[in-house]
Amino acid sequence: MHNHIETAICQGNERLVDSKKNTLHPTQKPEKVIRHLMEVSSNRGDKVFDGFMGTGTTAKVSRDNGRKFIGIEKEKNFFEAAQERLK
Repeated sequence: MHNHIETAICQGNERLVDSKKNTLHPTQKPEKVIRHLMEVSSNRGDKVFDGFMGTGTTAKVSRDNGRKFIGIEKEKNFFEAAQERLK
């Protein structure tokens, strides 16, 4: 294992945008990065906590990879985007 993760920035269908096609969250992380970190730091069935949930990338990757998820987000528009993303 090396000490860096090489991947493209969050883009394409993965990048969430608003109704005007503007980036919804300025620092949305690529799922590939979160997936890698999750795989090396937790096991299937574990609970993952994200205290700054944003648009729900960690929640989605948790669900898709057999983890449970607890998240907190104070920004209503990000929280609503995360809820929609997880449907």
